[in-house]
Amino acid sequence: MKARLEVYYEKIPANALRSFQAKVNDNPSDANIYGLALAHEKKNNFDESLSLLNNLIQKYPKISSLTQQR
Repeated sequence: MKARLEVYYEKIPANALRSFQAKVNDNPSDANIYGLALAHEKKNNFDESLSLLNNLIQKYPKISSLTQQR
């Protein structure tokens, strides 16, 4: 949730992208990767965003199947 807010409130998409790329380089946690995916989406890099999100979905297939049932 924190990553979503950071990307949302960043006025310049390139700044959010740079920030989360640095975070992923330093600590490739799921939260940072999610933030990077959101930053790519905000900058209209949809293919890269989807690729990162698909990697997270593959890592947690049971969680993604729960969200699809709603």
